[in-house]
Amino acid sequence: MTRTRRRALVAGAVVLTAVAGAVLVVRVVSGRVQAGVIADLERHFSARIAFDAVDVTVFPALGMTGRSLRLQRLADRTDRPFLSIETLTATTGPIRLLRGRIARLDLTGLEIHVAPDTDRAAPRPPGPDRRAID
Repeated sequence: MTRTRRRALVAGAVVLTAVAGAVLVVRVVSGRVQAGVIADLERHFSARIAFDAVDVTVFPALGMTGRSLRLQRLADRTDRPFLSIETLTATTGPIRLLRGRIARLDLTGLEIHVAPDTDRAAPRPPGPDRRAID
């Protein structure tokens, strides 16, 4: 085997190892990011979070795409989510990520369902009778 051929094989092995390592890092990072985002959202909204699919990208920009996001309040006894999003896409840069910031957030198919407030008293009647009640 010639010296040039040996160098080419070593260079190829180094590149292959680097690519395999990068793929492994992306998979580990994406799993941690997904788990962290879901935990933060659940804690912030006191809700159960469900995604149909989540994809995390690290190149060319840091980003996350979620499909069929549903948030359901833990105290809510209905099966209907109070917030649903067809597609959520968030992108940012490494510096902004370290600061806890998102550069861009795109939402498609946002639906917000507001449940009636059963704890409030009956509404006051309008008009002059209101003064008498107050």
